[in-house]
Amino acid sequence: MRPAYVNLIVWNKRLPSRSAPALLESRLLEVQGKIAGGEGDVQHVIAQRLTNLSAMLGDLTVDVAEFSLSSSVSGSFAKRNEI
Repeated sequence: MRPAYVNLIVWNKRLPSRSAPALLESRLLEVQGKIAGGEGDVQHVIAQRLTNLSAMLGDLTVDVAEFSLSSSVSGSFAKRNEI
């Protein structure tokens, strides 16, 4: 069984300084690191390298007709005027 959640652990001392902009500015982040165990459905990953892949989002296509939320999930999101 694969974990349902992943905690990303970022330690300044272990990352090269060039990784800071990727962490702070990216909308799509590639993480390379070591799995450090976990509990139940949660896995912990210690980041060793971060890469900003936000530029790839422009190439992403989503067919809206095929994308739908189940009623149990869609009911948990707040509407814009409720925030």
